[in-house]
Amino acid sequence: MSPPRITLREKGRSVVRGGKFYGLPGFLVAAEVVDSESGLAEVAVSRDAKSFEPLKAVEMKFDQPGEYSLRVRAKDRVGNVAEGEPHVVVVDTVAPRTDLK
Repeated sequence: MSPPRITLREKGRSVVRGGKFYGLPGFLVAAEVVDSESGLAEVAVSRDAKSFEPLKAVEMKFDQPGEYSLRVRAKDRVGNVAEGEPHVVVVDTVAPRTDLK
């Protein structure tokens, strides 16, 4: 039996630079977690790469400015565990500055 498959994708307007997702407050990341063999037992998410909590919704919303280390972990009904690739989400509220000379 194989472990669950985890896919994350950004939703809405964002920019990807240097492996980071940049977005405005309200930025969404959608998680798709699939185990077609035994089914999923649990799915958890971490926004700080340390502590995990149950994933309550498919879409994760980032409202507060800052940098988040996003990880998703899934376990199927026979005990196989998968951990998704880490993603860095940056919620940025500072407008770019242009100086004309």
